[in-house]
Amino acid sequence: MPERSIIVAKGSPPDSAYRFKHALIRDAAYESLFRSRRRALHLRAAELLRDPKRANQEPDAIARDVAAAGKAGRNCVKAK
Repeated sequence: MPERSIIVAKGSPPDSAYRFKHALIRDAAYESLFRSRRRALHLRAAELLRDPKRANQEPDAIARDVAAAGKAGRNCVKAK
């Protein structure tokens, strides 16, 4: 019997990327988090994406996470 999972992994650790198999499951998981926890996770994601190796590749992702963390007014990303 094939393995069934709601999360799909791509790549090998520590460079793995994970995603939900279906957007509705992703959305339900996201909405089940308390707002304060969601903001903390978005802020952490933005901090990780600010790594110089990624900042120029994913400025839209950084901006989205900073805004979702409620920090858009005092944080900005400078693109090179």
